[in-house]
Amino acid sequence: MVYPVLVRSLLPQIGFAWTTRVLGFLNLALLAIALAFMRPRLPPRSTGPIIDWQAFREPVFVLFVAGLFCILWNVYFTFYYIASYGIEAVGLPYTASTTLVIIINGVGIPARIIPPFFADKFGPLNILVPVLFCVMVVSWTWLAVGSVGGFYAFTCVYGLANASFQCLIPTAVASLTPNLNMVGTRLGMAFATVSFAALTGPPIGGALLAADGGSYVAPQVWASASAVCCVCFMLGARVKLGGWTLKARC
Repeated sequence: MVYPVLVRSLLPQIGFAWTTRVLGFLNLALLAIALAFMRPRLPPRSTGPIIDWQAFREPVFVLFVAGLFCILWNVYFTFYYIASYGIEAVGLPYTASTTLVIIINGVGIPARIIPPFFADKFGPLNILVPVLFCVMVVSWTWLAVGSVGGFYAFTCVYGLANASFQCLIPTAVASLTPNLNMVGTRLGMAFATVSFAALTGPPIGGALLAADGGSYVAPQVWASASAVCCVCFMLGARVKLGGWTLKARC
């Protein structure tokens, strides 16, 4: 929420280069505080290998990471282009469109707190699958957004759904790790893999946008189809782990 406000205020005043430097100095100051005051609560465990090759032979873990890869294509395209869509397709001014980036992050605050309580009771995959289904449905509704009010409504609902699944990723990885000493390793493997989706999502969406003559339909369909693939992969992981029994805690 803070970064868009800073960028919107500083960019016209000091330019891109110094705006980037200011963000870097902000990170440096905040991380220095964390480095100075944070202490480990528990004694460190023995470190595991950098890569757990056994994880790639576990269908549930592979399906889970594949699902994350697909949904992050969707998420990072949406986050990168939601402001430009507001300007080009809905007619919002620059300041209002950048506010959408603040809103899509801000509305997700309660969604990052509530779902973990249910995940602790029912299992993270049992919560992730319906949440990701909601992300998929909301993504498709973007095709029908053409008014300012509708766009604000889409931004709020998408922000809630997106935050609900992102807060469950570490918990889900831990639940899929038989040996807890390997949780850090598997988290690193999962995030390293899906980082390529975060890196390539916006360029792919931008290429589709340009190929379609500036129309957002093609990238919207691609992002929504990626969400469909994600739901299929996650549902496959859930079924592989707990079968079709709804009461199975996964």
